[in-house]
Amino acid sequence: MRYRAVLWLAVIHICLLMMYVGGAVFETFVNFPNWVRDVPSSLEAARDYFVVRNPGHFFQTIFPLTILSLIALLAVAWRFKRQRNLLLAALALMAAVEAGTISLMYPKIDVLLREGTASHSVEELRKTGESFVQFNYVRMALVFLLSFGLVVPAATALIQLSGAGNVPGVKT
Repeated sequence: MRYRAVLWLAVIHICLLMMYVGGAVFETFVNFPNWVRDVPSSLEAARDYFVVRNPGHFFQTIFPLTILSLIALLAVAWRFKRQRNLLLAALALMAAVEAGTISLMYPKIDVLLREGTASHSVEELRKTGESFVQFNYVRMALVFLLSFGLVVPAATALIQLSGAGNVPGVKT
């Protein structure tokens, strides 16, 4: 039974993590370039577009579910030291990325999409937009590191340990 729980939690966590990563990639390559393309009119267009829902609704739902699934996976796979250590590192990195997002990106989103030209000059908005995009590239690099350098190898090995299949090249 424990191996079945490991299998399902590994699969669920990878699925949630890939939804999170996919959303972040979409934001990076679709939304953010549009926000900073022609400040301030591009910010006004973004503000007008995100009236009912915005990307925050997605991330504020998917991120806690991703964290909870990782914690559950850690709990059932605790005895597998190598995978546990990778997953603990991933959890720490996820917490750091989220702390950076909350402390560095959310205030910039407020400036760009809530306050806008009512409180800031166009030049301030351009600089804020540029720094927002630059920080997001760093954030994305960390998300890819935690996803493909830590979680996927650990979860793949756990899936193999659960007896669900042989994954060539995975050492447990």
